[in-house]
Amino acid sequence: MDVAVEQTIRERIEMEKARTAPPADAIAVPLIPATRYTNPDFFELEMQQIFHRNWLFAGHESEWAEPGAYQLFTRSGAPIVIVRGQDNVLRAFYNSCRHRGAPVTRDVCGVAKRLTCQYHSWSYDTQGRLKAVPDSRSFVDLDTDELALVPVRCEVWQGWVFVNEDSEADSLVDFLGPICEQMLDINGPGMRRVGRQIHRVEANWKLMVDAFL
Repeated sequence: MDVAVEQTIRERIEMEKARTAPPADAIAVPLIPATRYTNPDFFELEMQQIFHRNWLFAGHESEWAEPGAYQLFTRSGAPIVIVRGQDNVLRAFYNSCRHRGAPVTRDVCGVAKRLTCQYHSWSYDTQGRLKAVPDSRSFVDLDTDELALVPVRCEVWQGWVFVNEDSEADSLVDFLGPICEQMLDINGPGMRRVGRQIHRVEANWKLMVDAFL
């Protein structure tokens, strides 16, 4: 961490310890209605405006260690599959066959050369291109180039993998802003995932965020 940044953090910690009233520049915040945490319509609005339009952390690139490695990502509410192509590039697609919309994989993770829908066996390569259509003679003017899996933006920064459903959103680096410089010392590319712990909480997502503000 940069020395100046570290010093700033230390100074702010000491200020927090010393103060006996709200900071001079504190803004009066109105009370938040409890329904913001319980109303399903408001939650749906949050999903559309926050989770579908921002960069969401999906994992570390070491989790896709080889070409063909894939994982499902559902935290945005949409079915997304993230896969490392045979060209070693990480990509994300909606987990939905272009024929009838069935999933192209039902497994949470795995390694495969093709992603194949179990409904009618349409098959896609790891770059999302449609490669096999059983009984293709029954389709008139079938253009496989137009029927690739629908892509989702996927970017990697310092080994950390993010996805974003908004095609017009800022780049990941612009979104992270000053955090990039602050996290350089973590050495993300040198890390490897060794395990995972999942704790499911029956509560609105904001309660978990509030706990760490």
